[in-house]
Amino acid sequence: MKKLNKIMLFLAAAVFTLTACEKNVEREPSPASNPAAVAFSQSSASVEINPNKAALEYEIKIGRTNTAEALTVNIITEGDVDVIKVPASVNFAAGEKEVPFKLTFPNAEVDSTYSIKATIGEENLDDYIAGATSFEFTVTIAAWEPAATQAIVFDGIVNVFYSTGNPGWYVSYMRKDNPDGSFDIRLINPYTVLPDYRDGNVDDPIQDQFGLYKGFPSNYPEDVDSKGSYNMDIHVLANDSATFDTFAMGMTWSYGDFYGAHAASRGMGFFDKEANTITFFGGTVACSMSAYKEGAFYLGDQDLVIYLDAQSYQNDHISIADFNDPSIQWEEVESVINQFESTIFKFTNEEQKLYKAVDQYAGNPKSPFINLYCLKDAYAEGGNLAFYWDGEDGALDIPVPQDTKLSFMKQELVIAEAAGIVSTVDVKGTAAKVFTFDLLVVSETGNEVGEFIETFTLADEAVIFEKSDFIGNFVLAGYSPFDGSEDVRAIEIQEVEGELVILGLDYCESIKTSFDEALGVLSIAPQALAGVFTYNDADYPLALYTMDATGNPSTSAAIELAFKLDGVAHIIPASEGIGYLVRAEGLGWLDGVVEFDLTPAAASEAPLRAPAAKGTRDLKKYTTKTDKATVDHLSFKGKYRPSMKKNPVQL
Repeated sequence: MKKLNKIMLFLAAAVFTLTACEKNVEREPSPASNPAAVAFSQSSASVEINPNKAALEYEIKIGRTNTAEALTVNIITEGDVDVIKVPASVNFAAGEKEVPFKLTFPNAEVDSTYSIKATIGEENLDDYIAGATSFEFTVTIAAWEPAATQAIVFDGIVNVFYSTGNPGWYVSYMRKDNPDGSFDIRLINPYTVLPDYRDGNVDDPIQDQFGLYKGFPSNYPEDVDSKGSYNMDIHVLANDSATFDTFAMGMTWSYGDFYGAHAASRGMGFFDKEANTITFFGGTVACSMSAYKEGAFYLGDQDLVIYLDAQSYQNDHISIADFNDPSIQWEEVESVINQFESTIFKFTNEEQKLYKAVDQYAGNPKSPFINLYCLKDAYAEGGNLAFYWDGEDGALDIPVPQDTKLSFMKQELVIAEAAGIVSTVDVKGTAAKVFTFDLLVVSETGNEVGEFIETFTLADEAVIFEKSDFIGNFVLAGYSPFDGSEDVRAIEIQEVEGELVILGLDYCESIKTSFDEALGVLSIAPQALAGVFTYNDADYPLALYTMDATGNPSTSAAIELAFKLDGVAHIIPASEGIGYLVRAEGLGWLDGVVEFDLTPAAASEAPLRAPAAKGTRDLKKYTTKTDKATVDHLSFKGKYRPSMKKNPVQL
C-alpha cells in the first residue's frame, strides 16, 4: 500500500511539471494561406513541335477555388526565359474560375530543346493546396516531315524472347534531316498497329502479295495500347552508322510490357544508301519484358531491318500470288491453230486461245509479268494455266501452286508441281509450236491425284491431215500389256484397193483399217487375221483383239488414231480401244502393244526390234501409265501465341 501511494504521488508531480512547461512554449506561425486557392492545371509537360506544322506556342490553364472577387496572380519564371515567353501575371474577373494563357517561343531554333519553371507568385502561394503551384515545361523544336511512303520493318525485337520468326509489316514514319548530315527516323507506333484479318478472324492475319502485313502480326487486339504513343526513334549519323533510343513498345504479353533497346556498345547499326535500309544486326538488338527477370534486357540473334521505301522493296519483290486474279490484264496472241489436249479430263479444245500478260510494271526488269502467258480458262472459268516463255524453244517455267477451279470428291484441285517444254515441229510445211506441260495435281489438302501430260499446239497457218498422211513408214511406240515395259516397232501402212492396211507387226500378215475422211480418224477394229500359229504340230487360228480403257481384252472396242499438230498420230481421248492384242484362238495370247503413237519415219530410220517370243504369254489386267510423284503434304496454321525461346542471352 505504501508503495502504491508513492507511485500516485510521482504521477501527480509529473503532470504538474508537464503543465508548467507547456505554458513556456512559443509556437511558430502557420504558413500564409492562399485564400483564392490558385493552382496550375498540370504540374509538367514535355512536347515536341515541328515549326513547319504547328505554332510555336503551348497553352496551359490556371484556376482558383474562391471566385468571389477579381484577382491578379503573378507568375515567377526561371530557366530559358529569353526564348520561352510566359506572361508576368494572369487576371481573373469576378466569378471567373479558370483562365487559359499561352507560353510562346517564336525565336526557338530547330533541333533545340528549351525548359522553364513557372511558379505562382508568393502573395497567392499556398504550400498546403492540393493543386500544382508550379509548372515545369520542356519543348523540343524538331522539323519532322512525314515520309511519302511507308517503311517496312522486319522484326528483330520480339523474337529475342519468342519464336515469332522474322515477319515484315508496313509502318508509317517521319524523317528529320539535321545540319551535320545526319538524320532521324521516327517509326509511328510500329508494334501497336494491328494487321487486317481475313473474315475478321484474329487468328488469320492477311499477307499481301509481297508476304507483308499491315501491322505487327503476332499481336491480338487486347495485347496493345492502341491509344498511346509508342514511337521508335532511330538516329543515323553522318557516317551512316545508326542507333535507336530505348522505347516502350505498347504491347503486353504474359510477362508484362515490352521494351526495345539497341546495345550500341556491341555494334552500331548500318544505313545502306543504295538499298535505303537501316539494319541493326543480331546480337545488338535487345528486348525487355517488365515482369520477366525484373525487366532485364536480353539480346537476340535476328537482324532488325527497316526498309525506308516500301515502293522500292515492292519493286524488288514483286510476285503474283494468284494467276487467276481478275485484275491481271491479258492480251490474246493471234494464231490460226490453238489446240489444247488434256489428259486430266480427257478432252480436246480446238479453240483454246493463248494470252500474254500486260506488264503492269513496265520498265522494271524484275516485273513478274515479263514473258508471262496463260491458257485462259483452261479447265474451268477463272482457272488459268499460266507459264513463263521467252518465245524460244526450250524449257517452260510453270509457277505453282495454281488453282484449276475444278474439284474432285469435294476437294479443289491444285497444280502442285510442274515442268514444261516447248518445241517447234514442221507439220506438213507449217511451223507449229508444241507446248508440253507435265503437271502434278493434288487436292487442296495435299493428297496426290496424279501426274498428267497436257499439250497445247499453236500455229499461224491451218494444217489439214488427209488419208495420204497415214501412208508410209512409221515408228509404233507404246507399252507391253504383259509386263508394262516400253515397246517400239517399225511398221508400214499401205493403201490396198482403197483401204489402208498395216504391215510389219508380228503374227499379223496385215491388219485392215478404216478411215473417216471427215474426221481424219484411222480406226482399227478387232478382226480375224490371216494365217495360223503352229504349236506342237497343231495349228491355231489367229485373231486381233483390242484392249479397252478398263484394261480388259475386247472384241468390239475400236482403236481410233488421229494426227495431232505435233505430226504424230495418237490414240484420241474418245477412243474405246487403247491397244491391240494378238491371240492364237484355243491356245493363248501371243503379242500386243497398248497406248501407242505412230510417228512418221523413213524406212531406214525405223528402230530395230527383237522378234516376239515364240509361245503364249500371260496377260495381266493392264493399268494405264500414270507416273506418281511424291508430294509434301502441307499444313496451314493460323496465328497463335508463339512459344518462348529457351535461354535468351542477358545484356
